[in-house]
Parts: sequence; structure tokens; C-alpha cells
Amino acid sequence: MMPDDFILALQALGWQALPATRPPWPDIGEPGTDPSPISTPTPTFTVASGPERQLESPHPADRHQPPGVLPAALHAFCAAHGGLQNPAQTVWFYGLADHAGQSDAAFSWDFAQRLSLDAAVSEADTWAVRTFWQAHTPFAASVAGDYAYLALRHDGAVVVGQGPEFEESAEWLADSLPAFFTAFVAHLTGQARDARLLDFG
Repeated sequence: MMPDDFILALQALGWQALPATRPPWPDIGEPGTDPSPISTPTPTFTVASGPERQLESPHPADRHQPPGVLPAALHAFCAAHGGLQNPAQTVWFYGLADHAGQSDAAFSWDFAQRLSLDAAVSEADTWAVRTFWQAHTPFAASVAGDYAYLALRHDGAVVVGQGPEFEESAEWLADSLPAFFTAFVAHLTGQARDARLLDFG
């Protein structure tokens, strides 16, 4: 399943989608561009016909950090929407503006890494956390149960993890984003429920 088809499938299930917007600095991952943010007003992350995300952020004042370069497949997906949110407003997929630190999403795209770094009690713990997240890029979050995330691994696979042990709990879900899109829609529609995705619908 391709990104546009995935987005349409979610909308048919009642999810809300913001229109795709270009961050106020070069696209993340575009060859030859500088991924450093410039000084511009932060746009408001609102959802048409719905309230703003109101959950408490673990790092409300420290979330505008550039992620560097997004993997190509993830960049294409994030560029196709400005944010996706389920009807209960407990699950969302991040858009480019979120990854650029230019939205006011209640939970930053890297909230799991930040919480793990806060909990690290030694240099070894900190190294292990940073090493894990260098190989994983989060693209979705859930607060329906325990804090949970979906991430694209450096080899193209999609994994899911839950707190408080965000790194240790990581489980393989699919070999690629398109395969994940198909599995996620099948899970939401009841065609093939997956216990690993219960936090996401």
C-alpha cells in the first residue's frame, strides 16, 4: 500500500488529516540542503473540525530539534500529509513539520528517546539509548495505553515499542513501510488484528 492510499484508508475510518505543508526550511533529507531550522514563527498544529492536541508533553519547551536526514521512504510518507490523528486523538502520525520541530504537537517525534535519556543513570545507559535511536526514526505515537511509538529502522523495517523500556521493547512489525501500511489498515478494519498494535487502534 502506498502513502496516499494509506492516508485515504485512515480518513475513511474517521481519522483526521492536516494538509501537507512544507516546513519553513528545506525539506528534511533533500540532497544538498542544510537541515538546520531558521528563525521563523512556529505554525500552530490544529485539526480542522477538531480541538488541538491537549496532552501534556514530557518536553514542552525543548522539542524543536532538527532530526537530520529522514530516510527516503519515510520522507515521502511524511510529505504526503501534515499530520494524521485518530478520532479519539490518542494516536497520531507525524508530518514533516513535526520532524522539523515546526509544529506544536503535544508529543515531539522523539519523545521516547528524550524520556529514555532522562531516565538514564550512567554513561553506558545514555550510549545505549543514543545508539538505538540512531538506527530508528519514529513516525507515529500513541498514548491510548502505555506510551508507544512506531519507528522506521535503518534497514527499512518498521518496529513498535512501548514505555517505559522503549528500546528493549522494540518488536519487528513489517519489512517495509508499504507492508506496514497494509498491515495497519488490516488491523484497524479487523481483517487481521495484531496484538502488537493494540495501543494504536
